[in-house]
Amino acid sequence: MRLKIIFTLIFIGFQTLNAQTAYGIKGGFNLSKYHSDLTDSYSYKPGFYLGGTGKFELNNNFNLKPEIFFSYQGSNMNTNIILYDINDPQAERVEASKIRINEYAINVPVLVDFSLSERFYLEAGPQAGFIFKDNSKIVKGRGDYGSFEIEGEGDNDLQISLAFVFGINYKITKDIYLGARYSRDIKRQDSSLTNSIISTGLEFYL
Repeated sequence: MRLKIIFTLIFIGFQTLNAQTAYGIKGGFNLSKYHSDLTDSYSYKPGFYLGGTGKFELNNNFNLKPEIFFSYQGSNMNTNIILYDINDPQAERVEASKIRINEYAINVPVLVDFSLSERFYLEAGPQAGFIFKDNSKIVKGRGDYGSFEIEGEGDNDLQISLAFVFGINYKITKDIYLGARYSRDIKRQDSSLTNSIISTGLEFYL
């Protein structure tokens, strides 16, 4: 059922893209973080996004906005790592460290935006996410034995998420908008983790 909903949203988005009154590109920066009922050790990590956006006028106040964009997202995780002294294999210390988990995703939101005024617009709607790669190859810490960095293997299995998105846009000029947005996973395929993303950036309509 979840997959049917996701692919229906994608179909609607691309069908609308062919009939829209305006289309353009968008890009900006984001902060993303995992959420789990088992631990609170996750924190926000910086990233970015880049892709395309469209706007189909429904009436004077409402527009349908299908989008598709690449998103570099994920989370930081604060944890402890056991370090060993090579001169004394029996000695060990537990050192605080930070693991940076990187996700590479294609996100496809289908939003409705509402004009509050000539300059301000609210937007909200569902989003399908396709995480095609993730890794945690950056691990940094500092202890009695100096700084360290560990590279880990990534996971290339496709993971699908369904999220809800809401945000606000400010119309700078006729074709340029400044926006801020928050998204939160409702469900991730085969995972108890969810991800939230705070993003800000520009939309340029052609």
